[in-house]
Amino acid sequence: MVLEVIDVYRYEGFPEKRIRLRLAGTNIVFNVVADSVEEAVEKALRMIKHLRLQRLVPDDVG
Repeated sequence: MVLEVIDVYRYEGFPEKRIRLRLAGTNIVFNVVADSVEEAVEKALRMIKHLRLQRLVPDDVG
């Protein structure tokens, strides 16, 4: 399972950094608030486990 960074951005007037990650080989996108890409990946992986998406995506995708 591979997560690809799509975008890193900030909204004007808001201090947090938003990072968009895509689950490779799918159209599933995670949009998270994080200080770093590593933190964003950790949050996306938690969401994947919480939503039980890992059983839908083969390990070799991406």
